[in-house]
Amino acid sequence: MKNWLLLLVLISFASFSQDTLIIDEHSDVLGNPVTERFSYYEVENGAVSPQAFLEKKSQFKAVRMTSNIVNLDFKTSTYFIHFTLKNERKTDLSMVLETARPFTNVVNLYCVDTKETVVSGDAISFDEKNLPTNFSALTLSVPSGESREYVLKLCSEGENMGVSLVFHDRSDYLELDSNRRLFIGIILGIFLFVIIIYSMFFVMLKERLFLIYVLYAACSVLLQVAIDGYLHQFVFTSGGYLAQHCVILLAGGTVILGMLYATGYLALTGIVKKVGIVINALVLVVMVLSLIPQIPF
Repeated sequence: MKNWLLLLVLISFASFSQDTLIIDEHSDVLGNPVTERFSYYEVENGAVSPQAFLEKKSQFKAVRMTSNIVNLDFKTSTYFIHFTLKNERKTDLSMVLETARPFTNVVNLYCVDTKETVVSGDAISFDEKNLPTNFSALTLSVPSGESREYVLKLCSEGENMGVSLVFHDRSDYLELDSNRRLFIGIILGIFLFVIIIYSMFFVMLKERLFLIYVLYAACSVLLQVAIDGYLHQFVFTSGGYLAQHCVILLAGGTVILGMLYATGYLALTGIVKKVGIVINALVLVVMVLSLIPQIPF
């Protein structure tokens, strides 16, 4: 009888406990991925709030994350990560949690102790984001000698959702974000130079293949910009449908233009050319189907 009671207590404890991350003077968790220390819970109903999740947590299965970046492939489920931060330093902690990819629709962090929620993701306008950055970044704080319990909610409309958990000191994160913008600016400058050169070739030689390559390079640049969240920051600032689906449109356009360029450059004919046409048609169909909304926000 005692064994059964002990088993019941252990099951109950496992159901209602959460992952705990201790930060002290000697820990090296800040600035490094700690994804493998946490578990996620998959909930098929996207309308579940963090509070409702906590009430029904025992009904969901905890899945331990086994790498620094966990890919949740093409699902419309909602994912929750329940954890506690314990500050054993002599000073208060003011941190930034960087998590899912920038084009993730819903990225909300709910603090159980203070009842406060901070939000990110491209389903909202950029001005509503917790931090004015293109990444999915959320601020949190833990007073010295205290603990804070959090629930992270992640939701996507069928795109590949990469999940990581990296805690940064807030001042260090702002500097890191500035350096990233400088780097992406250099890369975009190189792409822009290539686009200008091939545009000049097209104007001078009137060769259609150069125009296709220019469009392909432009789509590739815009795709990377969309993946990094810059289209949400500078173009589709109101969020919503266009911000959520621009990655799909640009990815499909990049593939189609790449196939057209390869077909023309290699002067493919016959069955090989027809295969390329079929692939482009399939990509176009997938693009159209992917634009159909699947989950409410």
